[in-house]
Amino acid sequence: MQDVDPGPSVSLGRVTVYQNVNTPGANVKLTTSDVLLADNEINALIIDGNNIDLTAAGFNQLTIGNLTTIGNTTVGGIIASRGSNNAVDVPLLNFGNGGLSTNASADPLFLVESGSLHVSSTLIASFNGNGTVFPALRKERPGNLILSGDSTASLQGTVTVNQGTLIVQNSGALGTADNTAGNGTVVSTLAAIVLDGSIAGAVNVGMSV
Repeated sequence: MQDVDPGPSVSLGRVTVYQNVNTPGANVKLTTSDVLLADNEINALIIDGNNIDLTAAGFNQLTIGNLTTIGNTTVGGIIASRGSNNAVDVPLLNFGNGGLSTNASADPLFLVESGSLHVSSTLIASFNGNGTVFPALRKERPGNLILSGDSTASLQGTVTVNQGTLIVQNSGALGTADNTAGNGTVVSTLAAIVLDGSIAGAVNVGMSV
């Protein structure tokens, strides 16, 4: 699966073997619902099908993404979804660099090919590279990404919607976005952002187009 929309091109490469979500360092492909049994680190997550839900056995953290440099951009933390009504419902979704104990974060990348992907997790992404550069969450492809978790204190950096629709269902879903350098929300002409009517309180969007 490859991202060919605006922004750095990203590919998982030629993956011939997929493993389950409880295998450390795995490229994970879900075709049925599954349960995260404990904290784990994986390389990438693909959800392929309809009505697939990734849940957790407890208050567990899933770390996604080894850092990869493409051009001058560090990317990682890839979650791809093909199908409708898919969901990630683990409590904590950490876009690290392959190490739970490190301070670096990959740039979170959501590829929603079709239908919708609902993420209720708290997203964690603070610094990347040398610890001074904020990461940039990107939404690509035509599908809908729904964020309903509270990431107020844990998601820093920009949020860019290049294609499709980002639906915000929590006032803290976009983290610290405040329209300052490194903390704004960017929506391209090919995309849209929707603030769900059930939100309680103000949404910190800080949007530019």
